[in-house]
Amino acid sequence: MPTSPNDQVRRSNIMLSWSSDRVKVDGNEWVGLTAVGYEEKLERTIVHGNKKDATPLGMTRGKYSVTSCTITMLRDSAAALKQYLASKSGVGSHGAAEFTLDIQHVEPNQDVIAATLSGCRWGGSKRDDKEGTDALTEDVELYALSVIETLNGVQTSLFTDSENP
Repeated sequence: MPTSPNDQVRRSNIMLSWSSDRVKVDGNEWVGLTAVGYEEKLERTIVHGNKKDATPLGMTRGKYSVTSCTITMLRDSAAALKQYLASKSGVGSHGAAEFTLDIQHVEPNQDVIAATLSGCRWGGSKRDDKEGTDALTEDVELYALSVIETLNGVQTSLFTDSENP
């Protein structure tokens, strides 16, 4: 089967995986994360007019949002991040501090795929301690204002700069 000319050429058949990820908060790498996820969307409305063929006139620019952002951290790493954010906030609240979350997928001899989540704030967390051999973790809900991806060195986003459509 032929490969798309735009598909990634992989060295030694190494596929991106969790061990490829680097996660940074305000530029500092945090290794105590066990999961990270986010979802974004652009809600548009199709606009109809009084056209005889009833086809749409177009669509709105839309409303962009990061609808969810979660990280799972080892409990001691979550505690350290709370301390960092509380100190950064100036008011002793880890929920008041704004920060940037960078997620990079890195493998030797491959282009780096990255996402920068800007305007992040801690929105809540869930802890669920259980008997067993698993490490204690904390699921953290974050709020983020935007996601900018960098693909092959080029920045892209789901939303359009309103000043330069």
